[in-house]
Amino acid sequence: TLVYGLDYVALHAEVLAFKKNINPNIVLFTYTFDAQMEATLVVKNTVQGDGFSVLECVFDGQVFSLEIPFVDKFSIENAVVCCVYLLSKDYPIDLVKDRLLRLTPIQMRVEQRSGINHCTLINDAYSFDISSLKMSLDLLKHPSKNKKKTLILSDILENSKGNQRLYAEMATLVRTQNIDRLIGIGREISHYASYFQFINQVELFDSTDDFLTAINTLTFANELILLKGARIFEFERIVGYLSDKLHDTVLEINLDALLYNFNVYKQKVDKKVKIMVMVKASSYGNGSFEVANLLQHHHADYLAVAYADEGVKLRQLGILALPIMVLNPERGSIRNMIDQRLEPTLYSTRTLNLFAQFLQTMPNKPKDFRLPIHIEIDSGMRRLGFEWDNTKELIHLLKKNNHLFEIKSVFSHLAASSEPKHKDFTNLQIDRFEQCYTQICDALNTKPLKHICNTAGISHCPEAHFDMVRVGIGLYGVESSAEHQSELMNVSTLKTVVSQLKHIKKGESIGYSRSAIAPRDLCIATLAIGYADGISRAFGSGRASFSINGRLAKTIGSICMDMCMVDVSHIADVREGNEVEIFGNQKSIVDLSAEAQTIPYEILTNISQRVKRIYIKE
Repeated sequence: TLVYGLDYVALHAEVLAFKKNINPNIVLFTYTFDAQMEATLVVKNTVQGDGFSVLECVFDGQVFSLEIPFVDKFSIENAVVCCVYLLSKDYPIDLVKDRLLRLTPIQMRVEQRSGINHCTLINDAYSFDISSLKMSLDLLKHPSKNKKKTLILSDILENSKGNQRLYAEMATLVRTQNIDRLIGIGREISHYASYFQFINQVELFDSTDDFLTAINTLTFANELILLKGARIFEFERIVGYLSDKLHDTVLEINLDALLYNFNVYKQKVDKKVKIMVMVKASSYGNGSFEVANLLQHHHADYLAVAYADEGVKLRQLGILALPIMVLNPERGSIRNMIDQRLEPTLYSTRTLNLFAQFLQTMPNKPKDFRLPIHIEIDSGMRRLGFEWDNTKELIHLLKKNNHLFEIKSVFSHLAASSEPKHKDFTNLQIDRFEQCYTQICDALNTKPLKHICNTAGISHCPEAHFDMVRVGIGLYGVESSAEHQSELMNVSTLKTVVSQLKHIKKGESIGYSRSAIAPRDLCIATLAIGYADGISRAFGSGRASFSINGRLAKTIGSICMDMCMVDVSHIADVREGNEVEIFGNQKSIVDLSAEAQTIPYEILTNISQRVKRIYIKE
């Protein structure tokens, strides 16, 4: 069996000759992007969006749309080859469409970052041959704000052409880019150094170790530096040296722990119950795309965001397979929600009418298009939602606009599901919601998904799991009771370092406004984290403690914008540069939030974007 493209004319001729003269039994499956040709699969049209492509296809007389999360021509053709193969094996078209949509683009291997002394680094040291060098050199064509162009090249390991011809070809490619400086690493490139005499500054080293040994004698300033080398040369070591120093404060997110917690909640509900995961507010500070991408591969049923722009960003980054509910849609985002297949929550007469008016006048609206929506009922939260005891107007509006909307779910939100003392009120909310849901279903002759349980509700209200549950803070390792907290793994660990140690005499003041006076001689550590990183001023003056060398050190004085101080007088062997855990496995975020009289939600979502997120997976 052979799958190939008819658009390659010479290839097609060879295949026909092969079938005729050598193997008449070969079975051919073909594809073409030419709507006028005949093939097993014909791609009649391709429409590209932001990060995805929709292909209009014909297979065996059946017309269907194939959406894939790619826009470059090579990835599109690869997807078409896979589609033809699967269809030739009698896989259903709907299954093929679903599986191709679940693919995610491989992250660009080219990495750009800030370097020392106003340099810009472009790291493309993933693979190295002549073809990839040509593409990499194109990166130097972008405006570089008068920066010198520096190229760091290793030996090239391809040898089919012979080294002399190979390095001559390499030099020809390099000549086209007006390189100011070449750093060659490897014995072969050093041997052919004469081929690069047209470059003003050439420095050659036998190995990466030799280069790193000499690097302190070299000057790098205001340069656009492209690193292109074979993996064996470990150019990542060079990148580490030439990169700007990173902020010492990081948030580590353990994806294995997050997935473990997700499965804890899956086990709490019936297999028929769907799971919606809240990824609003950048997944509670943990990073929307990374979390959503993991869940997309582990069969979450729905994602939920607070605002449309959060959902748009997820779509642009490649989260295409999962439906996304928008909890608080705004008027100006209606078009974006439709374009990006986001599903708005309608919670009032005003929001429902706004969307209906837009859809009625929407230009180029597809025939029979109905917008997927979610209806929120206020059963007692008193925040958003149609009133539970006044569904008459809601039902009237839904009937009137039935041709415009497809109701995906009806839901409500529990106000106090985590607190046993409010169990009667929680039961009242559930009863109210069920009454309202039944009225809507009976009046409209429909049965959308029904859901009311949040994280705490999943654990405390098993009778109300209904068709779907919503997992929020629990996914990130936080539950409302000690019993359920023990079921979860810690996901997020906020770390910083000791910037400096100071010995303070009794009676000396510490920090702004002299807010602390040393009661005795002290040793204090200044930490590289402050309220600009998300550590609230409420943590100051001994109201919170952090873990250093396995022991807790209380804050002393006020929290500063970029720093804070802790008393380490009682901790042995503290050194500058020591790691400090603000919260994590040593000191839980639950305990930290209790000290500051706040909640874990606030601490997590307050961690600023300048704190680098590092994702860990075993």
